[in-house]
Amino acid sequence: MMCKVLKVPRSSYYRWLKDPEGQRRRKYMELDEKIMDAYLLPRDAMEAPGWRRICRHPELLSREPL
Repeated sequence: MMCKVLKVPRSSYYRWLKDPEGQRRRKYMELDEKIMDAYLLPRDAMEAPGWRRICRHPELLSREPL
């Protein structure tokens, strides 16, 4: 009844019950953590802060695209 009122398929509801956080959200949270680790690494005096340093981080270079 509730699924009908909210116009949500029952299968989606049961999938959510089984895994409320979701696989995509876990993947994004893991990526956020890796980005923060790369950003907060000690910097060399000549190395620029920001996205260039993060993009060169070896752990982020080896990951699969989203």
